Amino acid sequence: MTVLQALRMAVGYPLDETALERIVIDRKLTPEAPYTGQTPEFMLARADVYMALAVSPDVAMDGFSLTVADRSLLTTLAESLYRQYDPAGEHPGIFRDAVRDSSDIW
Repeated sequence: MTVLQALRMAVGYPLDETALERIVIDRKLTPEAPYTGQTPEFMLARADVYMALAVSPDVAMDGFSLTVADRSLLTTLAESLYRQYDPAGEHPGIFRDAVRDSSDIW
């Protein structure tokens, strides 16, 4: 199994192949490389996928649809992985800062 296949399986929600490849490459992983386990880079890529899904347009894909609760859970999972595998925030992903608490703006 490749890194890209493992990431697709870990998330379980259909996401554009190009988006997955970009996330994998941005995390300095090779999409076609053999999957060797849950490395920090892989887990951060997984968090990036969760965030990508959380901020994606509300479109049903292959019978899947994300509710507000699903998006909240994905954001929580992603933030948990970011804290665990990159606590200093030295390697932000492309989606890491996409969702912010803006309640103070109201």
